[in-house]
Amino acid sequence: MVVISVSLPEALLEAMDKYASKYGYTGRSELIREAVRDLVSQDLAPEPGEESFTVIFVLTDKRHKHDADERVLSTVHRYEDMVRVLHHYRLDQNLCVNLVITQGPQSRSGELARKLRGIRGVVDVWIKHVTPAPHQL
Repeated sequence: MVVISVSLPEALLEAMDKYASKYGYTGRSELIREAVRDLVSQDLAPEPGEESFTVIFVLTDKRHKHDADERVLSTVHRYEDMVRVLHHYRLDQNLCVNLVITQGPQSRSGELARKLRGIRGVVDVWIKHVTPAPHQL
């Protein structure tokens, strides 16, 4: 493996060390490799002909906009040809999570995620692309 040098603010390094200890990483390098692998894999296009799945979590807050969940569902339904799973979970009086799993081109899943991020009342959108035979990184 190649050795690199990375500069981090002290507070971020402390948070990283705490995370690594909490979740059983053997060292900083292992944690950084996993984080970079996850980040880079979100942008990797699948090989031609490969099926690509995308998991999207959408967190909404009714305090920001009361109809956010309805707008999320309406947006997702415009992509019904590629949506394989759609679940809505109410976390408390104001917060909800929508789980969307799509199958198809990453470009369309990314487009869906961008549209979801643009909805008022959406607090966060987390997206993860997965292929049946992940790239070896």
